[in-house]
Amino acid sequence: MILAIHNLCTAFPGPNGLILAANQVNLQLRSGVTLGLLGESGSGKSITCRSIVGLVPKPGEILNGEIEFEGRSLRRLDSQGWRKVRGSKIGMIFQDPMSALNPTHKIGNQIAEVLTTKLGIPRRKAVTEAIALLTKVGIASPSRHFHSYPHELSGGMRQRVLIACAIAAKPRLLIADEPTTALDVTVQAQILRLLIDLKVEIDMAMILISHDFGVVAQYCDEVAVMYAGCVVEYGSVVDIFENPLHPYTKALLRSIPKLTGHEDRGLLPIKGQPPDLGQLPTGCPFAPRCDRAGSACSNVDMSLSGANDAHLSACPF
Repeated sequence: MILAIHNLCTAFPGPNGLILAANQVNLQLRSGVTLGLLGESGSGKSITCRSIVGLVPKPGEILNGEIEFEGRSLRRLDSQGWRKVRGSKIGMIFQDPMSALNPTHKIGNQIAEVLTTKLGIPRRKAVTEAIALLTKVGIASPSRHFHSYPHELSGGMRQRVLIACAIAAKPRLLIADEPTTALDVTVQAQILRLLIDLKVEIDMAMILISHDFGVVAQYCDEVAVMYAGCVVEYGSVVDIFENPLHPYTKALLRSIPKLTGHEDRGLLPIKGQPPDLGQLPTGCPFAPRCDRAGSACSNVDMSLSGANDAHLSACPF
């Protein structure tokens, strides 16, 4: 087990009290496994991963819970401890490469900086390895592009540079926060295939944040479905797609357009809107949108349970 999250609660102050962006999140991840985080925008996927790497934006903070990485508590790390872990043991690819990369520095220097600061590699050797990393992530003419600035590259190339930065120190865990946002379909496939190949080559675990069921089905081993800051279902990718247990997961799957078969129906969107995280309903937060909801749903504590530890749901009914 490389990562274990227990009852994580991350909150932000709101006009009516605390806004629970991550609400009693429990997750486990083994080495070599790709875990997909699925859910609508605002479901808590990104803030859960930012909690893992200690980058919760202020004034947000982790209220309680535990995050263990390789058996070590991350919540007890001081700033020096975080510098040793973040970028070397845990790498992260952010959604927007234009905001994640420094626009005033050449991309090669940004990759080389990771190697010098995280691994202590001399500058000259770091430059050579940075060029090799650009080659590995599929950047054409790497020696020339080493001297390019982020604005001189296409979106797909900038994303590849971010990947090079994230894997430079050969981390044990890589977090990819919707790494193919705003890229065309062909480039998306190339980026995702690259990530999986690098995961195998470096022998690392990966968390892939997405709202695209097709991406998760093709590239992930296990899936955690999130709603209103809670993990509502967890299981293997086969379990989630072939035998979903939670009403929210079932509703998400029903909302996907059918491209094959003879089923004559229109889109089936989920009724209503996601709840205000500052004013969550009592019990299951999905109950106001659920076709199966009853009075007992107000007593659901959102803990995961199931017939076996491999497939768990927060819905007991």
